[in-house]
Amino acid sequence: MKKISALVVMFILSGCSTTANELRLTTPAIEGHTNKNANSYIGCVLNNWNEKNTISPISPQPTEHGYSAQINDMARGVVMLIDVKNTDSGSDYVFYKKRDMSFYESAITSCK
Repeated sequence: MKKISALVVMFILSGCSTTANELRLTTPAIEGHTNKNANSYIGCVLNNWNEKNTISPISPQPTEHGYSAQINDMARGVVMLIDVKNTDSGSDYVFYKKRDMSFYESAITSCK
C-alpha cells in the first residue's frame, strides 16, 4: 500500500513539473542587454546564484550562440532560467521564472 501511495504522489508531482522549454513559452521576467560577452555575464550571474544555492553548483550549459542556466526544484521542475546570447556589442539575456526569489533576480541586473 505504501508503494502505491508513493507512486501516486510521484505521478501527481510529475504532472506539475515544468521543463525549460515550457518555461521559455511564458513571458520573460527580465530581458536586457549588457556590454559583457555571454561567457563573462553568465559567469557573474552564476557566481551570485551559487552563493545561495546550497545543494549543488549551477553550471552554464553552452547553446548555439551563448549559454543557458537553470535552477530546478524537485517538485516543480525548472523554476528559474536564464538564456544569454552573444551579440556584436556584448550579449542579450532573457530571464524566466516560475517562483519569486528576489536574490536571484537581483543578480541578473547587478551583473549587467
